[in-house]
Amino acid sequence: MRSADIRARSRLEAKGVVYESAKVLSLSASTVTLSHRGGITQVPLRALAPELQQEFGYDPAAEACEALLAENERRLRERPARAAAARAPAPRHRVGGSDTPVGRALARFGTPAALQAGVDLRPKFRELELGTKSQGLRPSCAVFAVVSALEFQNAAAQGGAEKLSEEYLIWATRRTLGIPAGEKRVVVVEEDDGNGDPRTRDAGFTLQEVLAALRAYGIPLQQEMPNTFGLGMEKIPEPAAEVVASARDRRQVSMSLVPGVDNRVKIANLMHALNEGVPVVVGLRWPHWRTLSHSAVLSQQTPLENRSHAVTIVGYYSENGRPDGLRFIFKNSWGIRWGTGGYGFATIDYLQKNLLDAVVLEVRPAGG
Repeated sequence: MRSADIRARSRLEAKGVVYESAKVLSLSASTVTLSHRGGITQVPLRALAPELQQEFGYDPAAEACEALLAENERRLRERPARAAAARAPAPRHRVGGSDTPVGRALARFGTPAALQAGVDLRPKFRELELGTKSQGLRPSCAVFAVVSALEFQNAAAQGGAEKLSEEYLIWATRRTLGIPAGEKRVVVVEEDDGNGDPRTRDAGFTLQEVLAALRAYGIPLQQEMPNTFGLGMEKIPEPAAEVVASARDRRQVSMSLVPGVDNRVKIANLMHALNEGVPVVVGLRWPHWRTLSHSAVLSQQTPLENRSHAVTIVGYYSENGRPDGLRFIFKNSWGIRWGTGGYGFATIDYLQKNLLDAVVLEVRPAGG
């Protein structure tokens, strides 16, 4: 979408859900993608009021055609996976079963969490040589946070670490969202750059968007599609067909959103996962980076409007032995020179106010 076509409105409502400070990022025959005060959301055009449907050019026939094309493409993509599944032996255990760390954590969700003396997965990350990485200038924090947890869980499943390709998952997420090669997914930063046009930046991805791409396309080894830093995400080349086939067939990944009627419950469930040695990927409202240039502690900062960041929580400890003294340890994607070797800390107060999403991953070999 051209910059001049980006529309901004104070609010937009769809089926009773109100999106404050809504800005249109992109349109398709069936959906409109919005940035809003709570993040980035894709809304079906059919859910909008008739006057908005008319404004966005909604055509049910075009939507049906788009759905038919998407279904045909999905069936073509799934042919290799179905063939591989037919050849695979019967599974030996159920993903998320009670005999796994993730399964034991899931079974305790909704109950009070035991406050242990401390949980710290950083030594295990170091032992596996899964160090902190830098996302560079690409707005790809959700990809790096997911891959960090995925590499850790993959190592637990197969008994050794493998480096996985963030580059591929960025490509897959853009592909899943239908973003054409060479184009950015823009969001307005300022209404006017002094020349009458809005200033924009690449919007990046939400956790849910990255997880949807992981489900659809899998992920290969980093050596199969190495990271190319310095290139914009829109310039990532199409992976070879054999890389896509390898990515889909190598591992089976189970994803579980951490539930909770409020962040207090979500944090207790998050602690259940950590107590079982399972890292948790989270999305948080995030302050200006300058507030973290001298201290890597999220505490009393004010988050930026419409700005979030994804990290991997890998432990916790309490400064006073009580829940109100909890600090959570997170693995960031700003390189090893940031924070404490690339790790930072968040107080429980900050998490209770600013936690958006949390997810745990479980991995097992395909057919295992």
